[in-house]
Amino acid sequence: MSKEKALEEFVQILKGRYGKRIREIILFGSFARGDYDEESDIDVLIVAEGISQKEISELTWEILMKYGEVISAIVEDESEFEKHRNYSFHRIIRREGIRIG
Repeated sequence: MSKEKALEEFVQILKGRYGKRIREIILFGSFARGDYDEESDIDVLIVAEGISQKEISELTWEILMKYGEVISAIVEDESEFEKHRNYSFHRIIRREGIRIG
């Protein structure tokens, strides 16, 4: 339950802080597939304009301190996301990812 709460708060804070700069929030990895365990992190790709990886890392730290849950978040702008669409990592995200925002 704490993973779900951590992810929910993470997404709410993202939307509140960055609003329309966020194009997509995609959950992927074991949590998206449903085969996670208590040690698993929560993998998220954020497609956004004008948001730094440092800002996202600070937010994931806040969530870790509050919930004890690790969110591994990557931020890319739309051009990076499109440019990398044929990379194996991005193919996996497109195949198993769940859009959550």
